[in-house]
Amino acid sequence: MMRKFWFFLLIGSLFSCAPATRFPVVAPEVSKTELLGVLAGNAASFTSLKGIARIILREKGEKTVKGKHILLVKKPRQVRTEILGLFGQPMAVAVVDGASVSLLVPRERVLYTGEASPRNIQRILRIPLKVKDLVNFILYQVPVIEYRNAVLSFLPEDGFRLILQGKELVEEELDFDDDKKLVKALFRNGSEEVLTVRYGNFSEEENPFPQRLELSLHQKGTEARVEFSSLQTNVDIDDGLFRLEKPEGFQARPLL
Repeated sequence: MMRKFWFFLLIGSLFSCAPATRFPVVAPEVSKTELLGVLAGNAASFTSLKGIARIILREKGEKTVKGKHILLVKKPRQVRTEILGLFGQPMAVAVVDGASVSLLVPRERVLYTGEASPRNIQRILRIPLKVKDLVNFILYQVPVIEYRNAVLSFLPEDGFRLILQGKELVEEELDFDDDKKLVKALFRNGSEEVLTVRYGNFSEEENPFPQRLELSLHQKGTEARVEFSSLQTNVDIDDGLFRLEKPEGFQARPLL
C-alpha cells in the first residue's frame, strides 16, 4: 500500500515540474503589398460624403469648441460645413471650393471671402491643412510617403503594423486591425511626431467606412474629433453648394 502511495506521489511531482505546453501562435497571412493595396482601395472607394456630425476642436491655448455640423465633402478640394445652433438653425456656413473659401455669418450679416490657403482654412475650419489633404483624410484616404524600406510586424493587441521608412528620417506608421482595416496613421520626422489620424466605428457595408475620425497636428497643438450620427458616402453633391452668394442686406468682406 505504501509502495503505491510513493509511486503516485512520484508521478504527480514529475508532471507538476514539467513545463506548460505552449502551442505555436498561427499568425494570419498578410503581406506588405496586401496592406498597401488596402490603402489604394480606400482611396478609390470613397469620393464624397454628406452627414450630420459632432465636431470637437481643441487648439493650444484656446477653449475647446464643440458643435453639431452638417458636413459635405467632395474630392478633390470641396468642403461645406453648416454649424447648427441649439434649435437647428445655421449659425454659420463655411465652404471651401478649390482655390477659394467663404464664410457666411448670419448674426453679423457678413460674407467673408478669400483664397484657400492653409491659414484661411484654419480660420474658418480651425484645421491648418491644405484642403486636398483635409478632404482625403475625411474620406479615409491616407497618403503614402515615398519610401525606401517597409517593415511589417504584428501588434500585441491583434492587428498589423506597417512602417514605411522614407528619406531624411521621414517615417509613416500604419496600423491595421485583424480585418485589415486601417485604424491609425502616424507621420514622423526623425523622433518628432508630426501628424496622427485615427479611424473607428466602422459601418457594416461591403466597403466599411469610419464614422469616427480623430486628427492630431502635434506641432500646431491642434486636435479635431469628428463623429457622424448620420452619414452617406459616394453621393452626388451639386457643386453649387460649395459656393456662397452674398444675401441681400449683407456686407462682403475679405478674409485678411
